[in-house]
Amino acid sequence: MATDNLLITTLLESQDDKVTTINDQTQSLENALTDTLVFAYSSDANVTLTNAQALGNMFVEFTGTEPSAGRVATVPAQKKMYLVKDSTTGTGTITFTALGGLGVLLTNGVWTLIQCDGTDCVEVGELDPESGPTAVGGVAGTTMIVTLGTDQTTSLAVGDQVEFDTVAFVGGAAALVTSGANAGRITLPGGTPYMLTGSPSATFGNNAGDTSVRWFDVTNSAFIGKAGRLVPKTSASLVDPNPQALAIVNDAADVDVELRIESTVSTHLTAWEQENSYATCLPLTSPGINIPFRGALVEGPGVGTGPFAITTTAAPIDWDNVRFDTDGFFSAGSPTRFTIPTGLGIEWIKLIFVATITGGGTSVVFADVRRNGAGNNFGEGNTGISQHATNQVKLSFSTPPIKVNDGDFFEIWADINGGTASLPHATSSYWGIEVIPSNSQIEAAPFRGVLVDLTVNEAITASTPTKIPWDEEQFDTDGFWTIGTPTRLTIPSGSGITKIQLFANLGWQPSATGTFRSSAFFKSGSETFEGSGSNGMPPATGHVMGYSMASAPIIVAEGDYFELDVEHDASGPLNINTGPASWFALRVLESVHLGNALNKFGSHTEITADDTGTTEDDVVGLTAILIPGADGVRDYDIGVHLGLAGSVAEDYSVKVYAGPDGDSGDTLILDRVLTIVTANDEIALDVSSLRLLAPAVADKIGITVTQGATGTWTVRGASDQKAWVTIREVDTRS
Repeated sequence: MATDNLLITTLLESQDDKVTTINDQTQSLENALTDTLVFAYSSDANVTLTNAQALGNMFVEFTGTEPSAGRVATVPAQKKMYLVKDSTTGTGTITFTALGGLGVLLTNGVWTLIQCDGTDCVEVGELDPESGPTAVGGVAGTTMIVTLGTDQTTSLAVGDQVEFDTVAFVGGAAALVTSGANAGRITLPGGTPYMLTGSPSATFGNNAGDTSVRWFDVTNSAFIGKAGRLVPKTSASLVDPNPQALAIVNDAADVDVELRIESTVSTHLTAWEQENSYATCLPLTSPGINIPFRGALVEGPGVGTGPFAITTTAAPIDWDNVRFDTDGFFSAGSPTRFTIPTGLGIEWIKLIFVATITGGGTSVVFADVRRNGAGNNFGEGNTGISQHATNQVKLSFSTPPIKVNDGDFFEIWADINGGTASLPHATSSYWGIEVIPSNSQIEAAPFRGVLVDLTVNEAITASTPTKIPWDEEQFDTDGFWTIGTPTRLTIPSGSGITKIQLFANLGWQPSATGTFRSSAFFKSGSETFEGSGSNGMPPATGHVMGYSMASAPIIVAEGDYFELDVEHDASGPLNINTGPASWFALRVLESVHLGNALNKFGSHTEITADDTGTTEDDVVGLTAILIPGADGVRDYDIGVHLGLAGSVAEDYSVKVYAGPDGDSGDTLILDRVLTIVTANDEIALDVSSLRLLAPAVADKIGITVTQGATGTWTVRGASDQKAWVTIREVDTRS
């Protein structure tokens, strides 16, 4: 007899020489965790590794002459972790896959950490050949994998931890307690965000009940992240959690964590099995490679139940619902502010404001960004909008990049030029901040862009479209603007810039005459181009009439130039006012010279309401999801998470499609069967890295669910078990 996955010979009760078998078992396990297989390609063909080759080695390196076309290297359909490297030479590719399942396309010259779950092979991360181990998405750092040296048959009650005692891979910055009362405790160094996964394999003495495991923050005495649930199908069955326990830790100070039993329905858990039990600590940051998102988003204007009242006296809007906050920008003690934290090296930010306004009749509502309580700062937008008595009206703008100092705070101030209006206490209004990595944070991809403004008022003749001639730079990283062509921001020759975004703010002279004030972006002399932006407002008195504009991401070529065109129909000339009220900005989003290091395309789509079906139905909200930036060249990783409930105990099929429509008429890229053991129970699907090669322009992703013979399925969106799809462009830099 042999173990289920590594196929190590087990001990028989009838054996005389048990010592020899135990020694062989120990050596086989050591080989599986430490040995390297060097496999030399000798022919242009697919290859299949034997059990001894695949299961007996942790590291697999392919050498020789790479196949002339894409070939497949197949390993047994057994649960196992691999570190794999394509060291071959040539023009072809190698896909590492389990027999009959999904595979991982290897990057030549790079070690890739791959998890095989017995069906599919999934990429966990790559190891940068220069910087060392790399976590999810090509992020450099130090990865640690911990395992059990023996079966754990005690301390199996709620609150007890899995007593991991062996560092199977790397270790490094994180530290593991391997013995004593705190065995299994991992110390994560402060200042680095980590993603934790936990997958203990269990045996049960009875199939009644289940057990959930979840990461526990010992330092702060709280369970964190998502739980993994183990449900035995039969008595004495071996069970892995579905999904794995998952958590993110991001703390300035060191944090101790353990994988603990959070709850049990029964006491039939008999052991954490040495075989297949492991946990991983994957760092999620690295200077020069890929910086994680940093920022905050708050909603719900008007602390308490709101709403926030807008009057003729300008006042800062207060907020009380934090959607996310990575670095402590927002505090309930200062509910109107985003404050730049001290000591975090933040140099550049941008701000976004969206509001739904009610009331106000035909008066004009104004809103502006103020730094440290004062308005009229360069690059910090303001806007105005005409209000209607019976309708809700949106007011929104985004700022260009703003250079900041530690301790700076930013607020949105609002007022109205007559009567009152309000912002309902709802999620339809929000205020956000995003950190833009700068030179001091990532040398490989510094901020690039330009902001120009006016030092004197610019008179605009009535009913005459006019390109604004700017006369001063606030910053210009690449020479986009010159005084010789003052209306233009030009993509420089040799810059390698391929995508940009435009921003502008205009301060019109007050005047009640005429019917409109308008503006539009022009590209190389034309108002009509993909991603353009325009704006129009009615006249206003009593205030400098200001509003902001932003374009969509725009595909550009060297030599393209952009201008801001304005027009009005007042009774005489009107000024575009000087100073912080009027400016024009460009931000670089993508450059071939930078390898797209910071600006890879990606998206995250989730649903917030349950969706139910009885046939092969689309999952509402997770169908026809556009693949951002797809051009027939870029590759993407697709992540899917579904919390699925079934009305009867049977199999339910989840399918993922990719193609022009993002539905069941397109190419099937994943077909996974989930088994509901007990009627009305729930089960989760987690696929973290489904590789999609070179999708075409405007291709989409879609998900369907099919029940068995009689059941009804429900995809959860209204609880913690949200359903989502993430799409991330693969980093293909050498």
